[in-house]
Amino acid sequence: MREVGITVPGRRLPTTGSEQLLAALIAEGLTNRQIVTVLRLSEDAVANRLSRLFARTGLRSRTEVVMAELPGWRARRLAPES
Repeated sequence: MREVGITVPGRRLPTTGSEQLLAALIAEGLTNRQIVTVLRLSEDAVANRLSRLFARTGLRSRTEVVMAELPGWRARRLAPES
């Protein structure tokens, strides 16, 4: 629905903070099942958030997410440099 410009009442867009947390957990080497336990979400919810992270950032794999989280890595950085 978002693609055609229709907002869904009560549904929030994922925040950059939650995407950064997800990226950090991936960078720590956690599997989706482990992330489910940490974030207390369903496996489908974690998979959906990961897909949205990939779509928003243009990253294509968990490896690229890890590389983007490395200090000094500039291309497609997920968090702004301090």
